[in-house]
Amino acid sequence: KMLYFEDGKILIGTRKKGIYLYDCRIRQFTLLIPSSQNLLTSLYVTADRHIYVAFYGDGFYCYDRTGRMKEHYTKENSGLRNNYVLDMAEYNGSIWLATDGGGINLFIPRTFQFSQLQHIVGDYSSLPVNSITLLYKDMKGDLWAGSVRGGIFSIKETYIKTYKEAILNSTHGLSEESVISLYEEKDGKVWIGTDGGGINLYDPSTDKFTHFPSTYGDKVVSIAEVSETELMVSLYTKGIFLFNKKTHKYRPFTIVDEETNKKECFYGYLPLANQVADGKIYIISCGTYVYHTHDGTFSRMQTDRDYDFSNDALCLSYSNDRFSLLKCAHQAFWVDQKSDSIRLLF
Repeated sequence: KMLYFEDGKILIGTRKKGIYLYDCRIRQFTLLIPSSQNLLTSLYVTADRHIYVAFYGDGFYCYDRTGRMKEHYTKENSGLRNNYVLDMAEYNGSIWLATDGGGINLFIPRTFQFSQLQHIVGDYSSLPVNSITLLYKDMKGDLWAGSVRGGIFSIKETYIKTYKEAILNSTHGLSEESVISLYEEKDGKVWIGTDGGGINLYDPSTDKFTHFPSTYGDKVVSIAEVSETELMVSLYTKGIFLFNKKTHKYRPFTIVDEETNKKECFYGYLPLANQVADGKIYIISCGTYVYHTHDGTFSRMQTDRDYDFSNDALCLSYSNDRFSLLKCAHQAFWVDQKSDSIRLLF
């Protein structure tokens, strides 16, 4: 391999006979780094003129510009996960290391820390394979990687990550790709209602999903929190239930009384449970109700005039600690959070 080193000088790496510095002006070779018993697999020069060298099965070395060895990193003495480093590139302040079986290892010279990008079964945003043969930064500054049986691919930092249906029920995907409801807890965990795959739980701290087989087959159209141990969920054509987070079982929930519950759940209406404040859930179907979780009581939401919500579905679109917004066909409604009263907005 031949690399630009500095003005008029080229670094030349040989597989078995060491690394040389060639001065183009005087046409002279100088042995900079002696040969190793292992074959040279990768050679890289950083912007600050440090020389990184990898020998087959021996991790990688760091040399200064004079050829003096500074560090030798292996999986035995550092956070490197694989000693077979096949290529290197400097990208976003880190040295990226392509390994044969350990994915891509990232090394930060300033802090001596390592991290990894690896193939994870079921995780569509992970590497396609763990054997990476080469790295290349193009003229636009994008990083590309070539692999063994995984093709060539570009690596980009993105703020949108897509989670699809899990492969063989792995923890890196959903039980069903059609998502119809979401509820985020205060600790950041997200409860997900799917269209036929029941309830899922996503933990951002581990980037993993939990599936609940006891809910498979259910279309979960809304989710709200009743307590630390229970969720209120609305199931399509089945009504509203309370879901226990620990036992993963449902128990029936009645809107006001049996007669009201039948009307709101089984007369062609779809009840939706909306968390609008601590201790308060708006249950919206044909009628509009407030459920107070602290004492388990109901109250009706008052309106400034008579509205007919029976023909078009009324649903909540937004809520904060002062007000909520409802929509129905071509109308938008304002709900005062203190009085739970509804008035026409436009």
